[in-house]
Amino acid sequence: MVLTRNAGGSTRGMRLSSSGKFIAVLATALLCGCAWTPHDVHISSAQEIPTSNVGNGTKLFFRFIDDRDDISVGHRGVGSAGATITANDLPNSVETRLREILQKKGFVLVDSGSSSDPSVTYRLRSFKFEISQGLFTGTQAASAALEVEASKASQTFEHVYRANNEHDIFYVPDGGDLDGEMNGLLGKVLTQAATDTGLDNFLVGQ
Repeated sequence: MVLTRNAGGSTRGMRLSSSGKFIAVLATALLCGCAWTPHDVHISSAQEIPTSNVGNGTKLFFRFIDDRDDISVGHRGVGSAGATITANDLPNSVETRLREILQKKGFVLVDSGSSSDPSVTYRLRSFKFEISQGLFTGTQAASAALEVEASKASQTFEHVYRANNEHDIFYVPDGGDLDGEMNGLLGKVLTQAATDTGLDNFLVGQ
């Protein structure tokens, strides 16, 4: 924006400058409004699990590992400032959901397998939320990643399911917004895992 001076001086320019400073201060205040209230994400998987007979009773050695670098989800303020966001039910919820996905496909999950049985290991790689400060707004970025490693005889199968979302914000998200954002990403990752026909075919030898 170009600021112009009137005949009496620079009053107009000064007012616009003050207005700009006010907007910047207001944006910062809004972004920090809920920053000091801790939040534990309520994990809820609403997506429907498809049912099939692709497993056809195949025994499958199953493992799930929470392999995140940091078990905290993030912080409610800018960067590492503000209260911590956690998701204490995440590992158990994801493991339960993955077991349901495979069982509904007709696989029989076992806790120990022979060398002839196929095996599958899921590793939760990321479940993160972050806010960065811009000039007049903040940027909210969230991500989730789940890796699968499968083996059968001397063959292996690997894939990473990912989901990301980033957009501008004018205020710190409340608890409900955080739950919705993170569950939405988790749902996308689990849907990718549930519909991975490449993995299904590998496990049953097709």
